[in-house]
Amino acid sequence: MNRRNKFLTLVFSLFPGAGHMYMGYLTQGTQLMLLFLLVCFVVVDFRFMLLGFLIPVIWFYSLFDAYNRYEGTEIEEITTFNIFEWLQLRPKWIGWALIITGSFMVLDRVLFPLLPYQWRDFIQTGIVAVILIWGGITLLMGTKPEITYHPELQIPDQSTFCQGEVIDTDNNEEV
Repeated sequence: MNRRNKFLTLVFSLFPGAGHMYMGYLTQGTQLMLLFLLVCFVVVDFRFMLLGFLIPVIWFYSLFDAYNRYEGTEIEEITTFNIFEWLQLRPKWIGWALIITGSFMVLDRVLFPLLPYQWRDFIQTGIVAVILIWGGITLLMGTKPEITYHPELQIPDQSTFCQGEVIDTDNNEEV
C-alpha cells in the first residue's frame, strides 16, 4: 500500500513531473518536467506551433502515469530511459542544439524585425521546410538494420507463395 496522500499526488500531478517527484521518482519526474517546460518554451518563445500538440500529450501522460504508479498498477515499460545519461554520452548534440537555438533567436529577434512581413513569413516557412526535408533524408539514408535468418522460425521465402497457391514448405505439397 502506498503511504503517500492520494489527494496530494493528484494535486502535484497537475504539473507534469511533480507527481512523480512527490512519489519518489525523481529522475522521471525531472525529465517530464524539463520536457514539458522545454516544449512550452519553444512553442511560446519561438512561436513554433508545430510542437504545440505535444503539450497535452506530455501533460496527460504524466498525469495518468503518476496515477498508475500511485495505485501500483503494473506498467509495461520496455526500458527506463534516462535523458541525462543519454545527453552525457552525446555532448555534441547539446552543442548543436545551442547553436541552432541561438541562430533562431538572432533571426527571430534581430533580423526578422528589419524585414517586411511577407519576407519574414517566407523565410520562416522555408527554414522549417528545409529542416523537415533534411530530417527526412537523414532518416532515410541512415543505417539499415541487419536482417538475420533464424532457422528455428522456418520463415518461407517468397517463392513458396505463387499465384494464390499455398505450398507446405515441409513436404513441398500444395495445401
